[in-house]
Amino acid sequence: MNNLYEKTKFGLNIHFYTGRTILEVHRIIPLIANKVLVISEKSNDSWYDEKYNNLIDYFETNNYEIECLRLLENYNSDIIEKRYYDLINNHKYVDYVKNIVHLLKQYNNTEIEPEC
Repeated sequence: MNNLYEKTKFGLNIHFYTGRTILEVHRIIPLIANKVLVISEKSNDSWYDEKYNNLIDYFETNNYEIECLRLLENYNSDIIEKRYYDLINNHKYVDYVKNIVHLLKQYNNTEIEPEC
């Protein structure tokens, strides 16, 4: 699979389902981790959309062909490199777990402490 990533310039994330959509981070993170430009539709999950806003280019219109051409015309390997390091340094899984534990603690009003 890594050989495929090495030959890939950009990855498209188009939602399979209509209606309530999620940001498919399980597909997006490996692309960014392999220094691939990611272009995605926005999801109905504004928290994830905002969290990954600096790592992903979102479609601004439904004219995907024009949007892809516009983004590729402005393709810059420095931007891709910056996004890679941003992912590595600022999007650690343990931080997400701590956020979830904190939210659950608030929701349940319990004294659970994260062990991370």
